[in-house]
Amino acid sequence: MDHATTHAARPANDAPVWSEWYGENTKQVIAFFGQLKRIPIATWNRCAQADPHVGARERDGAPPDAVLTLLDEQADQEARARLRDAMEAMPGVVRRIRRRIDQEMTILDGIAPTETVTRMRRVARLAACAIAARPLLPPEDFARLFRPFVELIPLDRLQPR
Repeated sequence: MDHATTHAARPANDAPVWSEWYGENTKQVIAFFGQLKRIPIATWNRCAQADPHVGARERDGAPPDAVLTLLDEQADQEARARLRDAMEAMPGVVRRIRRRIDQEMTILDGIAPTETVTRMRRVARLAACAIAARPLLPPEDFARLFRPFVELIPLDRLQPR
């Protein structure tokens, strides 16, 4: 979407129109949130615990697991860096995704351990932001960032109908 088209679609006060709420892929992000609500908490937690690129940030210098090679960890870090770069152009989208995920996580406040909630929040934010930034990401980066949910929320469920 070019800048002229985006600007012309906005009201005079320059507020984003609803269809741009989560960027160009608003419908897919909203579909992700709808699917996320249907995932049992224990399943969401397992996918967050099992995903190496989420856990890599929490290792505090410990050697990587046998399954996680140095090259994979580096590729994950690079994918997250490219996602951060893409999302810098969409600060409102990032705020809305964070707020939405935080709302979903409030049910676990005081019930689940903080570390568990943090991992679940992180994995969901990465996936939602990857969907929003998908047009700006190389396909392999999107695949790495969305990896925890690829079996739980198949991409065909995120296509607009």
